[in-house]
Amino acid sequence: MPCQSKIQMFTWRLAHNSLALRTNLAGRGMVIEDTSCPLCSRNAEDGGHLFIRCKEVKMVWHAMGIEAVRGDLERYNAVGDVMDHLWTLKMEDRVQIMYFW
Repeated sequence: MPCQSKIQMFTWRLAHNSLALRTNLAGRGMVIEDTSCPLCSRNAEDGGHLFIRCKEVKMVWHAMGIEAVRGDLERYNAVGDVMDHLWTLKMEDRVQIMYFW
């Protein structure tokens, strides 16, 4: 299943902090003039902000009916803790979140 392998790759990259996010790229030496979130310009674009804390993204979580899950994930600082929490969710919620991301 091609889609499943893409989700697995994304999940692996998210868990290993290797997504091409602005803070990751700048941290690896790439010259990035502005590491701000491209959606809200309020905070640096890192995984926690872009996928969970951004005000624009919060609206999507709400529209999907899983705002409570987002609130639970927001309390974690480490990607590993977020991933661990995701695996405790019902399969349908976990799949919905992964497709959204």
